[in-house]
Amino acid sequence: MGTTGEAMRCFRRVLALAPDRAPAHFNLGKALFELGEIDAALGHFRIAADAPDPVLRHKELGALAYIIPGSPRADHAGVLQTRRAWAKIETARESPASPLNPTPAASDGKLRVGYCSKFFDAQHWMKPVWGVINHHLRSAFEVHLFSDGTPPSAESGYQEDPLDHLHDARDLSNADLASLVARIGIDILVDLNGYSFQRRLGLFMRRPAPVTIAWFNMYATTGVDAFDYIIGDAAVIPASEEQFYCERVRRVPGSYLAYSVLYPVPDVAPPPCLTAGHITFGSLCSQYKITDEVIAAWAMILRRAPEAKLLMKNGALGDPTNRTALEERFARCEIAPDRLRLDGPAPHNAFLAAYARVDIALDTFPYNGGTTTMEGGTCAHLQRRSLGQPAEPFPSPRRRPR
Repeated sequence: MGTTGEAMRCFRRVLALAPDRAPAHFNLGKALFELGEIDAALGHFRIAADAPDPVLRHKELGALAYIIPGSPRADHAGVLQTRRAWAKIETARESPASPLNPTPAASDGKLRVGYCSKFFDAQHWMKPVWGVINHHLRSAFEVHLFSDGTPPSAESGYQEDPLDHLHDARDLSNADLASLVARIGIDILVDLNGYSFQRRLGLFMRRPAPVTIAWFNMYATTGVDAFDYIIGDAAVIPASEEQFYCERVRRVPGSYLAYSVLYPVPDVAPPPCLTAGHITFGSLCSQYKITDEVIAAWAMILRRAPEAKLLMKNGALGDPTNRTALEERFARCEIAPDRLRLDGPAPHNAFLAAYARVDIALDTFPYNGGTTTMEGGTCAHLQRRSLGQPAEPFPSPRRRPR
């Protein structure tokens, strides 16, 4: 229900009374993950994964595969091994009883490209995607959007084209959606969910299109052998890390993210330190990315800048028990609650307006921000330009440095 700090306390009490209760380990792991205590969460998930219940074991393997890239102690080999363990079981469950019969290629010579996402309507989520989809040459490409959520709109950044095809996939199983993809004759099927909508990875395990690609929101390898390619660039997938991907890596020049904003955003604000009299650091990243190592680093910054404050704003911090849990973690690093500004969720425009309260944005690690990092970089870029200072080039968001 969002009261994750209280849930954490309750499940710890359960395990104090019944240490071998596997479902309690699973639920405590979920609570710890939501609060950013990733390695502790992994420990409880692994305990539950040894339970004799095959259903619970499958859920645990899925949870491990989902959160493993955020662990400061997990290396690339560990991520690949963990995700392959889940994908092996899931692929066996998704194997079709009979082979699919795709529709032949389009007679007009167009390449049919399908994009799958649960988040087409999310303004914050899809900024790095629309720069590609909106600019497809419709005379050469037939664009299909398979949506597991609210349909895309101009408010989310989609430039509607009468030649595009929108498919509502919300009530379709992976088997039914795979049949639809095959009947349409999609040539290239692109996943935009990653592990953020994990169950839809089963669609790609069914191989409903000749070519399958993992692109946006896929941090580290999928671990799913059914993917032919993963899209990256020189910064997010260095050549030295390619051995830890089961997909073939295809790098694009510059950034692999096509960031664009096609709706009104707040005006650029002057640095708040000009009136506040102190520096405000800030992070608008999701709470589950704020690990103990991140807190230790940020606490060191605050100790070296004793007048500075730290603003954190995300969905989890709307609940008082979650704020208390975060304050306690900072207190263990000698940072008092009055140094922190903890804000909960807000509509997207108001969320962006929070950057007017931030002088220096901080990124999380090893689970960096994606869209959040680009939004912070854009605000800083525009702010420097408004002050007549040289605008530095945007850094490419780094995916899981190890």
